Amino acid sequence: MAYAAVLSRSGHAAGSEDSERPEGGRREKKVDFPENLTPENEAPSSPPDPDSQPSRSILKKDGIEANDAEKERSANEEPVVVTPRTLHDIYSSAVDLKSILDCNELLRVAMVELEKNDMEKHYIYAALHSSLRAKAATISPVTLSSSANLLTRHAKRDLINAEPTTNPAHTNAVISILKVVDYLFFTPSTASAIDSSLSNWFLNRGLEALENPETSRSVVGIYLHIFNYQKLPQGITSDMANRLFAIILKGPKFMSPTIVCEYIAIYRLLLRSAPYMMTGKINEWLPFCFRHLVDPNSSVQKQTLYVLQDSSLRFLGRADMATAARGTLSEQVSLPSMDERFLLVDVLSKQISTSLATNTGANTALSIWKTVLLSILQFGSSDRIYNWAHFENFLRLSKLGFNSSNEETRIATIQSWKVPIFVYTETPFYQYPVDDLDTSISVVLHPFKIFETLSISSRVQNSLLSSYYALLFMSLKGVPNLNLNSNQLAIVWEKLVGPVIQMMFRGNDSAVDAAVSILSHLFSVGSHSSPVKGSSNANKSPPRVLNDSPVHLDEIPSFPPRWVRSNVMKVLMLLNSLFKSRRNHKFVETWAAFLGSIRHIAQRDIRVSSETMDSIAGVGNFVRDCLKQVQVDYEMVGRLIEETVDAFGINLLSTGTIDVCPETSIVFSKKGGATAKPGAISMDPITYFFRIATKYGSGPKSQDLLFTILNLFSEKLPQGETKDLRIATFLNSTFESLTSDDYRAWKCVAYGIRQNMPQSVHFNDYQSIPQWLLL
Repeated sequence: MAYAAVLSRSGHAAGSEDSERPEGGRREKKVDFPENLTPENEAPSSPPDPDSQPSRSILKKDGIEANDAEKERSANEEPVVVTPRTLHDIYSSAVDLKSILDCNELLRVAMVELEKNDMEKHYIYAALHSSLRAKAATISPVTLSSSANLLTRHAKRDLINAEPTTNPAHTNAVISILKVVDYLFFTPSTASAIDSSLSNWFLNRGLEALENPETSRSVVGIYLHIFNYQKLPQGITSDMANRLFAIILKGPKFMSPTIVCEYIAIYRLLLRSAPYMMTGKINEWLPFCFRHLVDPNSSVQKQTLYVLQDSSLRFLGRADMATAARGTLSEQVSLPSMDERFLLVDVLSKQISTSLATNTGANTALSIWKTVLLSILQFGSSDRIYNWAHFENFLRLSKLGFNSSNEETRIATIQSWKVPIFVYTETPFYQYPVDDLDTSISVVLHPFKIFETLSISSRVQNSLLSSYYALLFMSLKGVPNLNLNSNQLAIVWEKLVGPVIQMMFRGNDSAVDAAVSILSHLFSVGSHSSPVKGSSNANKSPPRVLNDSPVHLDEIPSFPPRWVRSNVMKVLMLLNSLFKSRRNHKFVETWAAFLGSIRHIAQRDIRVSSETMDSIAGVGNFVRDCLKQVQVDYEMVGRLIEETVDAFGINLLSTGTIDVCPETSIVFSKKGGATAKPGAISMDPITYFFRIATKYGSGPKSQDLLFTILNLFSEKLPQGETKDLRIATFLNSTFESLTSDDYRAWKCVAYGIRQNMPQSVHFNDYQSIPQWLLL
């Protein structure tokens, strides 16, 4: 039976029929399914839109004869002038609505006829309903709204007259009347034009009908539909909500999947209209819904899923929600197709794994998977979600999707990974127990290994980026206070940024480009973070990463400049490994962003701080390592040095001092004025750049790098009385450091002397330079 395919413990009647798609249902998509499979203003059996195509008879003529007959009929049809007789003709299908010149006139004639006192009016409501459904000929919304209240009053009068009898004609009249009311309540413009007392009368009448065991199936269905999809401004009252809940909890007496779906959909109405009541009764309805996730009828299953999607977001992180969900999933259930009883979570797991393995219904399966994860989440609990006995096995189902040969399934699974990301990041990582941190991060990063695949498609890669943005957003958005959360920033950099960026650098060119863009953004100045907290507010919007729209790179907070400067060695360690592993022309952008972050905080120093000099020392070692590579990109190194000069300024780089180990050329900055390394040589950074370029460079292009450094020094110095003296001092210092075989450096210094030699400095001071170098 479809309604309760499970369980002796459910306490609900059960039934099953062939799967039906309720009228107007949303068709399942292959890729990029939304978190909520149907919007709140849609439903699997919502009334047709005025623009929807009316249904046609299944009795059709065949082939060319049918087409010719239809064309001939259309050509010979004369426009119909509306009269009272026209209403009868529409009801009996003797007239095509397309031939009616003015449907607004049809409404006017119908309203006149409804003023009369005769009992036979069901044909009028049937004609009106057909017109409201029609695509080619419809009643103007403005005209309908102006008549909505009076039309509803007529419907009330005629419903009272038709209900008491069992005459089939009167039963048909009840259905026709309620279908018109259903449409009026469903359309916002007309629903808002109806007096609240009048609409409440119909809602209460519907409750009485639903409570009455003698009410027919068709009347039950239409009243449920009215409740589910009405757009009345006032909605339903708390008393109505309580009565509805009691009705639905008893279960339907009609087992048609369409009726069953309408019953289940009432829970969505109650979640919107009476969230606090639903919270108080969560142990009564939530287990019932979870058990119907394994209903063999797909329509019932999906309608149940819609309810649980709503509840998992409205009551996200609540202890009562998580307790009820975990308890129900751990219960044993039986299905008609099974002789044994199994845990509900195992039945769901089998259902999901089958769908992912066969690529049939993968989107629905993943929606169930996500909904279960959100339902069992509890904020602020010491009993973390990953401690639930079935969590690991349930989470592992995603591997089937990641490894699927079907790209649509892979993409859908990657997009669904936002839910585990949210589950793991709703608590900041620095608050994790030490034993759990590495394991949890390893789980979160699992799908991003796909970045390393060289043949990855752009669609899969974009999905991965979207999920990675969500991870960074959640991990950095909750860092409002740097002093209290420096540990969180360190974890994010070392365990989330570093590993994934390195994976991307091992991937294809577009993955490398994306990695460089991410790093550049994380160093950018001006993106501020604010805390993200869980909330028990039932009406609060879902967290950002659980919305349908993806997180974009520019939404992710950057690392605070003060943290970047204080942790410059950690940052440079990653940048160094990236620069060595893969060439990328955009790397200069990342380097400039990194230096810009340090400059932003350094400009606030009253005096040059030791942290700023540490940063310059780190930059010096980075440039040294670049020059020590087997294949050196001298042009790139020159651009890195140029960006360094622009960031810190030539004054600081030519007057500040750093300590250099003479054997290895490794820089040690001075802490508080003390030499960090015995035997180290003090020099300014710009001289250091020239010396390491001389020491480690080779070939013609290395000479270009030397010229670049000399030109940077002379061009960046501001004009003034001391410029000549500073140039002379730099040239003299550089000259003294040269050895006899530094031909390239000798030539560069000579060029510098020839171009920049101050008039006040005598050339005799440089007599040891070979004269031919100065020509």
